[in-house]
Amino acid sequence: MDLSTVQTGGLLQLAIEASPNGILLIDSRGTIALVNRSAEHQFGRTRQELLGRRVEDLLPEAVDAVRAAQTEAITIALNSDAPETPAIASGRRKDGSRFALEVRLKPIRTTELTCVLATLIDRDMHHAESAARGAVVEEHVAFEQIVAELSNDLINLPDDDLAVAIERGLHRACDWLGLDGAAFSQLSSDGARTEIAGWGGAPHSRRNWPPERASAVATDCTSDLKLPCSRSACSVATQR
Repeated sequence: MDLSTVQTGGLLQLAIEASPNGILLIDSRGTIALVNRSAEHQFGRTRQELLGRRVEDLLPEAVDAVRAAQTEAITIALNSDAPETPAIASGRRKDGSRFALEVRLKPIRTTELTCVLATLIDRDMHHAESAARGAVVEEHVAFEQIVAELSNDLINLPDDDLAVAIERGLHRACDWLGLDGAAFSQLSSDGARTEIAGWGGAPHSRRNWPPERASAVATDCTSDLKLPCSRSACSVATQR
């Protein structure tokens, strides 16, 4: 039976096309009968180029696993939910290059067809995305630690030591963020700003608010450093 003529429901077709993983439907002859957009991108081939192609052209290392799944598909009960079989293989792109894949093979048997549904997870992309997410999390945790340490340094600090402690904290924050300088100002109830401390850059560039230097970036904050209430209204100007 030509699986390309099998009609799928609109929602099922939408789900297949929206999947971030490649999906192939392999018929009993070992040819590709259905593909989704992600599979096109993975193999660098159009849908027309993939349909009807032998599975060994695309997944040469997974041929034995596919045949085993095809055999299982013949023996399982109609419409049963057979478990997936995982396999590690490499995919072959149109240009001949290879990419690492995790292949999940699911035997399917209905009154209309007997086939294998192959889900293709790009391991290279998955590892890259996981590493990027891990780096973002580590960066966030490191920054939160700096903020916590700076907050702890400023709690119950005598007024005479406040400016020095803030300047030391701005130095640490600028080093971590890659900034050339920053200033810390106190807000009064009428909105006036009084600079308490600053680090980096020429002192005259921090005398007025906002800084006159064109490259300065002004940012208001109210509680990032978690100061005591009398000091919590503040403004920070950073310079790149």
